[in-house]
Amino acid sequence: MHPQYNEFGPQIKERLENARNFSEIMHGAAWLYNVMLAEEIIRSKENQEQNNLVEIYRQEMSKWFENIKSESMRFAAWNKKRFWEIVAEQNPYLPNATKTFCMQWIGYSENTGGSFNEFVNNMSIRALIKDRERFLKRENARLSNSRALENWRGDSGIGQIDYRWRTARIIVNDILSGFDRWEENAATN
Repeated sequence: MHPQYNEFGPQIKERLENARNFSEIMHGAAWLYNVMLAEEIIRSKENQEQNNLVEIYRQEMSKWFENIKSESMRFAAWNKKRFWEIVAEQNPYLPNATKTFCMQWIGYSENTGGSFNEFVNNMSIRALIKDRERFLKRENARLSNSRALENWRGDSGIGQIDYRWRTARIIVNDILSGFDRWEENAATN
């Protein structure tokens, strides 16, 4: 959480908690997508480099899986109805297909009662990822199009959602540095 979290008001805390929950859960979908892409490359041609990527992505996804399991109480207590209300306040035009995909992924993620291998190899979960890619990319979907798969560079969206925090932090720090210089200049004049 943010280092000043305890200083924030209830509305900001609520939004931060919802954003954190969503970001952590959805990160697994990106890991699984990359696992599936690396596996598909191996099926299409023997490629040791991609074989290593399958293992790397499975390990990262396993860490994600264990985190989700260890935080299962927090996710079970998460008020998803309120989350979607907050989302609708910010974006009333959110496509229904996006919400449906997210809710299905969240449902699968929250019900991680089995082992990691059962989760990562679950055909329904994999179909959800493949269908989402096909919906978004149509004929350019890598999991269905070998030419599109050939253009894959080894990772796709594996960074966790940070709501552009890195960019915002740079901008805020630049502004604060400018104020510091302005104050120093004012003090010397």
